[in-house]
Amino acid sequence: MQLKNLSKEQLIQKIILLEKENFSLKKKTSTLSDFLANKEMVFSVLNLLPYSSLIMNLDTKIIACNELAIQYICKSKENVVGYKLKKFISEKFYTELKERIKKLITTGSPLEFEETLHNEVYHIDIYPIFSDDNKIRQIIFFGRNITSERRLRESDTRKSIHLERVLETAKNVVSCLNINEVLKIIAREVMNLIEAHGCTNYILAKDGKSLNPTVAVDPTYEKEILKQPINIDNSFTGKAVKAKKCMIFNNTRTEQNGFQIPGTSVLENERLIVAPFISDNKVLGALTLNRIGRIFTRRELKLAETFATYATIALNNARNYTELQREIKERKIAEKKIASHKEHLKLINRILRHDLTNNLSVIKSAVRLYKATRKEEYLEDILKSIRKSIDLIRRMKELEIIVSQKRLIAYDLKKVVDKIVSNFRTINIISEGNCRILADETLVSVFNNVIQNSILHGKADTIKIEIIPRDKTCEIVIADNGVGIPANIQDKIFDESYKYGKTGNTGLGLFIVKKAIESFGGKVRVEKNFPHGTKIILILQKA
Repeated sequence: MQLKNLSKEQLIQKIILLEKENFSLKKKTSTLSDFLANKEMVFSVLNLLPYSSLIMNLDTKIIACNELAIQYICKSKENVVGYKLKKFISEKFYTELKERIKKLITTGSPLEFEETLHNEVYHIDIYPIFSDDNKIRQIIFFGRNITSERRLRESDTRKSIHLERVLETAKNVVSCLNINEVLKIIAREVMNLIEAHGCTNYILAKDGKSLNPTVAVDPTYEKEILKQPINIDNSFTGKAVKAKKCMIFNNTRTEQNGFQIPGTSVLENERLIVAPFISDNKVLGALTLNRIGRIFTRRELKLAETFATYATIALNNARNYTELQREIKERKIAEKKIASHKEHLKLINRILRHDLTNNLSVIKSAVRLYKATRKEEYLEDILKSIRKSIDLIRRMKELEIIVSQKRLIAYDLKKVVDKIVSNFRTINIISEGNCRILADETLVSVFNNVIQNSILHGKADTIKIEIIPRDKTCEIVIADNGVGIPANIQDKIFDESYKYGKTGNTGLGLFIVKKAIESFGGKVRVEKNFPHGTKIILILQKA
C-alpha cells in the first residue's frame, strides 16, 4: 500500500502505528517522501497527534511541525518552518542534539531522552526517515511534556524517603534511652527532610518561664545557641509553647516577640517553625527550625509536628528510665543496708551468746573461788574479764556507727593523725604528709585499732604513718617495727573474730578497720615491713 493513497485518518493511524513499532521506516515508509511533499497534508496530520511533532533534515532545518511543537520550541505562534532548530534552543541543548543525530545516523536506530526547555521537562523520541535508496534523509521528533509526571514522581519519591526517615527515627526513639542522642537524631532528620538551615531542641525549665537549649544543630550559631536560654515571653519559640501548638513564623521582622535567639542576628527573610513537646497537655519543651528565604509550608509544619511527637516520646521514655534507675539504685542501697544490719545483728547475737557469756561465766566462777579462798588472783581474773566485756561493747558501738552509713564529710588527715598520736605517749609515732579525704566519725577508730594492734600484738615501739596523695585517692601507710604477721595468716587478719598471738582479744579490731574503710569507699591491705614489722595500707577517696 502506498502512503499517498491513504486517507487522512489512515495516515494518522499509520504514523501512530509506526511510532509504536519504533518507527521501522526501512520496511514501511519508502514512499513517505510523497507524503512529505504535501505540506498541507503533513501539517493537518501532525496537528492531530497528541504530542509535539516535527520533521527536519539532517542539518536540523525544520521541514514540518505541528502547533504543539511550535509551542514547545519557542512558546509562540511564530512560523518555525524553514529555520534551523539552533535558533530556538540553547547552545548546550543544540550541541547535545547534534551528537545524538550523529549516533542516530550511525546506528539507524531510534533514540529517546529527556530534556528541559523553558522550565518544562519533555520526553523526546527521534526516529530516522529513510529514502528510496535506503539512506536517512530526514528525522522525526516526538516530544511529550512530562513535567507533571516528573513532579508527581519526584513527589512520590520524596514522600517515600520521608516515610522511610520518619519510620527510622521512630525506631531510634524506641531503641535509644540517651535523650541527647535521640534529640540529635530527630534534629538532623527533620532538618534534612524540611531542608532547614538549623534545628534546636529546648527543654522547659522548672520555673516555666525559660527554655534551656539541649541540642543545637546549626552550622553558624551552634555555640551561641547552647549558651543562651530563651524567655518564653520574649521569643517565637515561647509564643508557640504558651499557645501549646505548632506555629510557623514566615515574617519574623513583623513580629513583636523580640529576638528568637539572643546573641544571633535576625535576618530580613528568616523563617521559623516551632513544634512544642506536649505530654498530657503539659509542655515539656520545643523543637525550633529555621531557614533563610523560602517560606515554610503547612506540610512542613506537619512533619515538624510528627518529629516533635517523637521527641516527646523520647523525653518520657528517658524520664521513666531515669526514675526506674533511681528506684533500682535506692532499692539496692536499701537492700545493702538491710544486709549490713542483718550482718551486724548476727555479729551482736554471736558476741552476746558467746563472748560476753564466756566472760560472765569467768567472772561468776572467779567470784565463787574468791569467796572460797580470798585469793587476789581471782580478783585480777574478774577485772580482766570485765575489761574484755567493756571492750566488746565498745567495738559493738563502733560497728553500729559503721553499719548506719552516715554521710561522708571531708577530713584533714594530718589534724586527725596528730590528735590520735597525742593519745599514745608510751610509743614513738612519726607522721608525714597530708591529704583531705572523705570519711565519717569512725575514722578515729580506724587509726586507734591499727595502732593498738601494732602495740598489743606486734610488740612495736615505733610506728611511722606516711600520708601520700595520689590522683583521686589518698594512700596512708602505717608501718611498725614489731614482730610482724606471718605470711600464711595475712589474708585472714581482717576476718570477723580472727585472733592470733597470745594477746588476741576479741578479734574485732582489724575487722572493724576493714568495714569502716569499705564504708568510706576505700580499700585496706597488709604487707610485710622490711627489715621487720607490718605495714597496713589504707586507700581512701580524696575530698
